[in-house]
Amino acid sequence: MKRRHRIVLFAWIGLTASALAVPSRTYRCLTPLDYDFNQDCAVNLEDFALLAAEWLQTQQKAHLESMAPQWLSSVPIVGAHLPYLEYEAEEAQTNAPIIGPNRTYLTQATEASGRKAVKLTNTGHFVEFTLAEPADAMVIRFCTPDSADGAGAQHTLSLYLNDIHHSNLPLTSAYSWVYGAYPYTNNPADGSPHHFFDEIAVLFENTLSAGTRIRLQKDTGDTASYYLIDLADFERADEPLPKPEDFLCLTDFGAAPDDILDDTNALQNAVTEAQSQGKGLWIPPGRFLITGRVNLENVILRGAGIWHTVLEGLNCRLYGRGGTIILSDFKIDGLSTYRTSGQRTGIEGRFGPGSRIERVWIEHTEAGIWISGPSDGLSIIGCRIRNTFADGLNLAYGVTNTLVEHCSVRNTGDDGMAMWSYTGWGPGPNQNNLFRNNTIQLPMLANGIGLYGGTANTAVGNWIRDTVVNGAGIQIANRFSSYPFAGTTTIQSNRLERTGSRSIDYNINVGAVWLFACDGDITAPVIAASNQLLDSTYQGVLLSGSSAARQITQTRFETAHIETAGTYGLEISAAGSGYFEYVTVQNAAAGGLLQNNPNFQITRGPGNTGW
Repeated sequence: MKRRHRIVLFAWIGLTASALAVPSRTYRCLTPLDYDFNQDCAVNLEDFALLAAEWLQTQQKAHLESMAPQWLSSVPIVGAHLPYLEYEAEEAQTNAPIIGPNRTYLTQATEASGRKAVKLTNTGHFVEFTLAEPADAMVIRFCTPDSADGAGAQHTLSLYLNDIHHSNLPLTSAYSWVYGAYPYTNNPADGSPHHFFDEIAVLFENTLSAGTRIRLQKDTGDTASYYLIDLADFERADEPLPKPEDFLCLTDFGAAPDDILDDTNALQNAVTEAQSQGKGLWIPPGRFLITGRVNLENVILRGAGIWHTVLEGLNCRLYGRGGTIILSDFKIDGLSTYRTSGQRTGIEGRFGPGSRIERVWIEHTEAGIWISGPSDGLSIIGCRIRNTFADGLNLAYGVTNTLVEHCSVRNTGDDGMAMWSYTGWGPGPNQNNLFRNNTIQLPMLANGIGLYGGTANTAVGNWIRDTVVNGAGIQIANRFSSYPFAGTTTIQSNRLERTGSRSIDYNINVGAVWLFACDGDITAPVIAASNQLLDSTYQGVLLSGSSAARQITQTRFETAHIETAGTYGLEISAAGSGYFEYVTVQNAAAGGLLQNNPNFQITRGPGNTGW
C-alpha cells in the first residue's frame, strides 16, 4: 500500500532553483514565540525534550509516552498535512511569458496562486515541472478562453514526459468563467468576467521517478488562443481500497460503473438496505451517475479512494439526516457550471456524534460541504474542496463540537470556510467548533475563513493565501442575521499571505484580519494570538463597524507579526477597546497605525514595535 500522509518537521515554502520548481510544504515551530518570520524553522530536539518535561510537570503527569498525543497536538502547525507537493508554474522551466503579479479585481493574475501564472500563447510555448519526489498522479490548475455563449469551449494541451509525447490533455472552460454581478451568471454578455481557473486531474499508469520532467506544451493541434498554467500538484495515489468485510456493494443493487445510466435510485436503495442491516456500503472503482439527493442516516459509505471512486452528476447531493454517518474515500464531481439557489451542494445536512467525513474530494458543486443543526461531534478530516461556486465549507447554524482539519480548500466562489450562526433557520448558534490546520487558497469572493457570530469557536494553524474581493483572510463579524458572539472567539497561529481585498459591498478596503461590528456591537472576548499577516493587500488588521458608534470590546492581539502591509499595519475605525502586546509591524506602506475613531481605547502591553 502506498503512503498517503507524511508528517514533516520542517519544509520549504516558495523556494526556487533554476532547474526545479521546489514545492510548498507545511512547517512547524515549537512555540509561537520561537517564530522567525523570515525563515522556515526546524524542531530542536533538546528544546523539545526540555519543553515537554516542563509541560508534563505543569500537568502533574508522570509518563511522557502516555501524554505524547496531547503534547504533539499543542505544537503549532501551519496548514494541512497534504499527500501532494505543489509546484508554482512561474517557478518552473518555461519559454512563455509570465503574467502578474497583479491584484486588480477582474484580472486573471489576481486569481492565480501567488498572483502569477504562465501564459502559453504560441506554438512551442511550454512550462515544465521537474519532480522532486516520485508521483503517479497530478492536478493542473489552468485557464482557457470561454466560448462565446458561455457554455464552455473544449481544447487539448500536449503532455510530455522527459521530452516524449505522452497524451493530449482534454481541457474545458465549462466549469470556470462567470459573469456580471453577484450571484453571477454564465452569460458573457453580462460582462465583468471572473472565476477564470479550473483543474484537471490525471492518474498515470506507472509511477514517475524523482527527476522526471513533465512538460505542458502548446502544439499545432492545441487550438486555444492561450493556456494559463497556474500550478501543479503531484502525488503518489493509493492503490484502490478493497471492499471491507461485511460491507454491502453498490453494484449488487443495479448500479454499474462507467456507463451512462442513472445510478441515483440504486445508491439510495443500497444505502437504505445498509442502514436496515446495520452494515456499511462500499462503492467500487469507477464513475457512477448520481443526479439527485441521497438521504443518509446511521450509515457508513466508503469508496475505493479519491482517485478511483467518483459520484458524478448535476444535483449529486449526499444529505445527512442524523445519527452517526461516516463518509470516506471517494470523489464528488457535481458538474455545476454556475451558482444556483442552494440545490447543488456536495454533502449537507445533519450529522450526529461520531460522524466523520474523511478523504473526500468535492468539486464543481455550489457549496462543497454545508452542515446544518442540530449537528454535534462531527469530524471533517483530510478532504479536498475545489472549484465551487459558493462556500467551500459552511457550518451554517446549530453546529456544535465539530472539527475540520487537514483539508485543502481552493478556488471557492464564496468563503473558503465559514461558521455562520444564522438566526433564521435553526436551533441556536454554532458552539465550540474548531477549524485547525487547513490550507485555504484563492476564494474568489469573500474570506479565507469567516466567523459570523456564535459561541466559543476557534480557528488555529490555518494557512490562507490570495483572497480576491469582498473579504479578509479571516473575518470575525456579526453579519448576515447571525447570533451575537458569546464565550471567547479565538484565532491563533494562522499564516495569512496576500490576503485582504476591496469590499465592493461597503466600498472600503479590508485587512488580512477584519473584525467587523456590522449588525451590532461585538462585546464578547476575541483573542488573536501568534498570527502572521504577510504581504496584505491593504491593512494587516482592520477593526471597523457599520457606523462610527459601533463598538468592539474585549479584544486581545498577542504576538502578531504584520509584514509588508499595503496600507497600514493596523487601522481602527470602530469604537471600543483592545489590548495589544508583542504586535510587530514592519514595512507597512502607509504607516504602523491609523486610528480613525478616537473612541477606541488602545491598551499597550509589552513588546509592541513599528506602530
